[in-house]
This record gives sequence, structure tokens and C-alpha cells, in this order.
Amino acid sequence: MNITQSQRIFIPAPQRGTPHTAETARAITPQDVLRHICEAAHLAPSTHNTQPWQFDIDDGANSIDIYLDRTYILSASDPHGKQAMISIGACIANIEIAAQTLGFTTSIQYEPLTKEMTAANASGERYRHVAHIHMQPAAQRREHTLYPYVWTRRVHRAEYDEHTPVPTTLIDLLGSLTQQEACLSFHLVSEKQQRRILAELQSQADAYVLNSREFSRELGDWVLPNDAPTGRGIPGHGFGLQDAEAHRLHRGFLGEIPLQPEDTLKFSLAAKQALEKSSGVCLIAGTKDTPATWIATGRILEYMLLTLEQHGVSASIHAGIIEVPLIHRMCQLSFDITDPLMTLFRIGYVKDKKDYARPHSPRAILSDVIRKK
Repeated sequence: MNITQSQRIFIPAPQRGTPHTAETARAITPQDVLRHICEAAHLAPSTHNTQPWQFDIDDGANSIDIYLDRTYILSASDPHGKQAMISIGACIANIEIAAQTLGFTTSIQYEPLTKEMTAANASGERYRHVAHIHMQPAAQRREHTLYPYVWTRRVHRAEYDEHTPVPTTLIDLLGSLTQQEACLSFHLVSEKQQRRILAELQSQADAYVLNSREFSRELGDWVLPNDAPTGRGIPGHGFGLQDAEAHRLHRGFLGEIPLQPEDTLKFSLAAKQALEKSSGVCLIAGTKDTPATWIATGRILEYMLLTLEQHGVSASIHAGIIEVPLIHRMCQLSFDITDPLMTLFRIGYVKDKKDYARPHSPRAILSDVIRKK
């Protein structure tokens, strides 16, 4: 059964950052369906907010093809494209959720990719095909419970209240989500002394980044002034930086001006204290360090982040410990985790309610991530 011009599909389409209500729904024609699903996918989290995806919509076949845009692989911190592929996995989760809400089932065919094929310096074309997703109308339409939170989810890089624990039932739910993928395992770091160990590892990872010219300049490409006219990257206000601070840090990372001691100290201390004072830190490990596992990680990560959003719990991803090989290994040894680490994120309740007012990360316009035919 295909999507036909005669079908009318009533699609809830709340504006990003606003609550989902019945009044935000609108009636659209069937040819808009796949584009709307791509809009939901485009709101997935991505490493440094690079948005390394491209969509190819085929209305006739009721399908979406997803491509890795290798232009947006971070060659210094993500040479194999691991974080970029995790980002695409999160994208796929949003497609599944939006498709179900619109009354479709999805079948996914993944490209058999290797590390060499997803690497930043891999030969070949700019776009690497990742997955083909076919939409088939379901017998009964049922809105996915996480769908409203696709539009409101954000990363909160603020300080969390360490004295307000995340409910055990919610932690158990996160662990059960990981069980959907046999290649993944879930680990929670909640004891204060354990969080201090992670915080120290984060501090060492940040020191490595700040003292590496290649890493630092790459960071400067994506940590931006608050008024930067771009749909990608992370403006300084995402870290709670004022205009002058954000502009100075951006230029300092790029090597255009000397980094001031107080700037580097504030940057590294903020991440260290954030981990130490969180309610808990979640780690996902994978049995194999391969593109298939990276995609699975991103998919489950997004389901976790949306579930946390649903329950009013904030989350922030810390990639430094994962990206610096020596620190990665030290983390494995510290917590007796034998499998490679895929991602790490802290969870909790934002301490200063004013930090909830920080803007969402920007997004490129949708037409920029839909492939031109």
C-alpha cells in the first residue's frame, strides 16, 4: 500500500521549543509527509552540532535515504567518523518515532560500512550512503509517546543539582532501552567518588585538547560567538558565556589571539565540575568499535535523551573522554569496562532555573540537508 494523493494525513507539527498541544497540529497533503519526517530527524543531537547528515526523499517509493556528509566529520577529534555516525543513529531514532506517529511502519536497510569508509580522510565522494528507510502505512495509527519531545529536547550544558537524584525507575528504564541492541551495554556512575574520577579524566581530556593545536582550532571552528550567522555549531550562550567571552574564546581557539588563562581555566573547570556535580553519568559501551555499533549507539542514545526529556530530566554529552584515546583507556580501566566506550552523558536537574532559558542550538535550514536531484 502506497501513500496516495487522495490520503489526508493530520500531522502534529509544533514549533521547536514550544509545548506540544492539539492546537499546534495542522493538516497537510501526503507529499509533505517524508519532508516532515526529515524535519524531525534534523532535530537529532550531533557532535559539536555539525549535523553531518543528508536526506534523499523518494515520494514514489515512500522512502528516505540517509547519507553521511563527510564535510562535517571532525578530522582531529573524530578521525574515523564515530561521533558523526552516532549522530546519524540519533537521526534514525527520530525518523522511527515520527513515522509511527504519522501512521507508518519502517523497514531499514543499512549499508555495510567500515571505519575506512566513514573516515574523515576516506577517498571517494563527499556523501557516504548509510541507510535506506522504507515507509509502509500501518494498520492502525498510534502517536509515539516520545514524539512531542523530539521538538523540545535540548542539551543542557548548565550545572545540575547533585542533591536531587534521578529516580531509580527512570535509570532502570534507560538500562532497558540499551537491551534493544545486543551489541551495547549500559553503565551508570552515580557514587560521588566515582564521579570525581570521571571529572578528573574530563579535566585531563580538556587539557589535551587545549594544548593540541589541531584539536583546539577544530574546537574554534564550532564553538562560536553568540551572534554568529550560522545554522551549525554551538554559540557561546550554550555554555553560559556572555558575548565578549564567547567571541574571545572562539578567536583564542582558532589561534587568532592568545587564550587568556582565565578563559582556559573557566572552560576546563566548567566541564570538570559539571560531571562531578551531576546526579549521575551514563556510559554506553559496545562489543565492537564499528560503524554498525556506532549507529546502534546513536539510536539508543536518542531514545534515552527523549525519555529523560519526557520526565523533566536534563542531559549533556561529554565527548572528550571518548575522543582522546589515552583518556578513553583510563576510563575503561577505572570502571572495569572491557568493551570500547561509545558515548558518555551526565543527567540531572538544572540547578539554576534561569539556565532553562538558554536558546536551542541552531539548525541549518531543512533544504540544506535534503539532497538536490
